[in-house]
Amino acid sequence: MRLKSTEVSLEELEQLVEQAGREPLSAEDQGKLQALVETLKTLVEELEADNLTIEQARALLGDEAEE
Repeated sequence: MRLKSTEVSLEELEQLVEQAGREPLSAEDQGKLQALVETLKTLVEELEADNLTIEQARALLGDEAEE
């Protein structure tokens, strides 16, 4: 399994969520949030099905997830 890589900081995601509460998001920003939702959905499904360990999830997400 390989997850699609999208570089978005947690700060940027928080700003996007705040912005979505005030005004419509651009297509680019909608794409970033959609990628996050799809990634989270995939991780949850794989963890629930016991197809993925926490260590494997961290490896898929990169070094930042281990902090």
